[in-house]
Amino acid sequence: MVRRNWLFFLLVTLAAIALRLFFVFRFPHVAGDTLIYGDIAKNWLHHGIYAISDGDIVRPTLIRLPGYPAFMAAMFTVFGREHYTAVMIAQALIDTNTCMVIAALALQLMNTRAAKAAYLLAALCPFTANYVASPLTETLAIFCTAHALYYGVCGLKALTRSESGLRFWFFAALWTAAGIFLRPDGGLVLAPLGLALLVLLFRLANKRQVALAGVGINHHMDFRRGVAMDHVVRDAIQRGAGAVILAEIRVEAPVPNAAGPLPTCACRPPSD
Repeated sequence: MVRRNWLFFLLVTLAAIALRLFFVFRFPHVAGDTLIYGDIAKNWLHHGIYAISDGDIVRPTLIRLPGYPAFMAAMFTVFGREHYTAVMIAQALIDTNTCMVIAALALQLMNTRAAKAAYLLAALCPFTANYVASPLTETLAIFCTAHALYYGVCGLKALTRSESGLRFWFFAALWTAAGIFLRPDGGLVLAPLGLALLVLLFRLANKRQVALAGVGINHHMDFRRGVAMDHVVRDAIQRGAGAVILAEIRVEAPVPNAAGPLPTCACRPPSD
C-alpha cells in the first residue's frame, strides 16, 4: 500500500511532523505534572531512588507510575538533564508513528482507501497533535493503545483463519503492559479484545485456540487490576488518606474461661 501511494504518505507524514513541531516550538507547556515527572526522573538518575525533591531532601514516592519517568530519564540521559524540548520532539516523532499504526489498523479492518483517510485524519488532528507539546503521558499512552489494538485485531483475524496468532497476542499484551505502566487505565484496551474473543468462542470451531488467547487476556486483565488498584492505594496514602484506606487490625484475645461476648476485631488507623 505504501509503495503504491508513496507520495501521499510522504506528504502527509511531512505535514504531520510539521504540525507537531509547530505545537512544540510555538505552544510548549512545561508546568504542573511535567515538573513532577521530571523531578522523579532526575532523582532516579542522580540518586538511584524513585523520589521527589522536598527542598534539600529527597523523599521516596509512589504518586506516579514509573513508565513516563523512565522515558524522561532515558531522554535526559541522552540529551541532558531537564531537556524538555528533546522530550517533546521525541513525542512528535512517536505520535507520527501512532498515525501510521492507525492507518495500518484501518487497513486490517477495511481497505486502502480507509487507511489513507485514517492516516490523513490522525496526522492532521490538532486535538491529539497538541499533546506532544506537553511532556505528559498522553502521547505515549495513545501510542501504546494504538499498537495494542493493532496487534489484537491481527490476532482476531488470525483466529478467523484457524490460526493461533499467538505472536500477535504476545505483542498486544506487551503493548498493553507498557500502557499500564504509563497510566492505570491503559489496560482498558483489553476489554473490547476480550469481548471479541468471547464472540469468536461461540462462532468458531477452533475453540481451543480462542480459549488459549482468552487465557492470556484474562491473565493480563488480572495484572491490570492489580496495578491499577495498587496505584490508587499508593496515591491515596501519599495524599494523606492512608488512615481511611488502610487500617491496622487488632484482635483482642479472649480471657480464658471468661463469660461474655465473643472477641471483637477493632480497626484503628495506623500510628504515625
